Amino acid sequence: MQTETAPQPPITSPTPGPPARKPLWQHLYVWVLIGITAGIVIGLTLPEVGAQMKWLADLFIKLVKVVIAPTIFATVAVGIAGLGNLAKAGGLAFKTVVYFNVTTVFALGIGLVVINLFGPGRRLGLDITTFDASAAQGTLASAGAAAGEGLTGFLLHLVPSSFFGAFVEGQLIQVLVMAILVACAITMLGERGRPAVAALDTIAQVMFGVIKIVMWFAPLGAMGGMAFTIGEYGGAILGSLGYFMLSFWLTCLLFLFLVLGPICWWSGFSIFKYIRMIRDELLIVLGTSSSETVLPRMLAKLEGAGVPKSVVGLTIPTGYSFNLDGTAIYMSMARSSLPRPSASRCRSARRSRCWCSC
Repeated sequence: MQTETAPQPPITSPTPGPPARKPLWQHLYVWVLIGITAGIVIGLTLPEVGAQMKWLADLFIKLVKVVIAPTIFATVAVGIAGLGNLAKAGGLAFKTVVYFNVTTVFALGIGLVVINLFGPGRRLGLDITTFDASAAQGTLASAGAAAGEGLTGFLLHLVPSSFFGAFVEGQLIQVLVMAILVACAITMLGERGRPAVAALDTIAQVMFGVIKIVMWFAPLGAMGGMAFTIGEYGGAILGSLGYFMLSFWLTCLLFLFLVLGPICWWSGFSIFKYIRMIRDELLIVLGTSSSETVLPRMLAKLEGAGVPKSVVGLTIPTGYSFNLDGTAIYMSMARSSLPRPSASRCRSARRSRCWCSC
């Protein structure tokens, strides 16, 4: 006689709980904040010592620049060649350039609006009778020479003197051009180019590993940069520049939430979540005053967030050459804050020409 057995409940695997949060001391941004705070304290209390600590920031920036060029080359080449279709790569490049131009125009425009409303340059106390412009003569001369070359000079500058010349000189735009040429050649090889793509991808992963090691020196670089700034120039100049910097940060926030915010919303993600994701990089840039220090790390982080490698590899390095919106904002504000009579040339109808000169 058969006996009926009670039905057994289905076996379910335990639901995994949320991942354990790392303690604060394991987050890089915490150590960068500590480094910035320590640099401020050293610069205020021991200005002579702080003025000698710039080498820490320079050393960190050099360590990062060592891996920037090979990382960009490998990432761009893999990204374009991985598409397997030059038409797709061309379409992505076209949309990227259009987006960069549009956002740059907004950045310049917002900068000019804020500088005219708040006039932070008037509080700098700059006067043409006492203003010493000798330190800027070299920069002005080189900039004037570059501008005098026109379009032909720009096009000639895109091509390095040798294949490795771009890497040696650290010219990112030349590295970008060489990476695009190599990617196109690999794509035309078809199946025979797959080993080359795999090799370049391995090089990129090795560079990301080096970056991960180097980034743990970021707190020291931030400390050295902040200590040097305060120790060399003192708290008084920081106070006089405070209003100008607050206006600059306000402009950046306006650009962030009025321009990038709607773009992120339209693309399907939150600008606040994105800022939280790159908080380490923002603090590193604040401490070292160089956005190049986080370029390789941004490439790795965006790939880890799920952005296609082809998009990351083409847009991020190109953006560092053509779409420095923060620099555009600063240049438009700084150009309008020049001491008289330079500033007097930028009045009313002539303002647009000064805007274009930025």
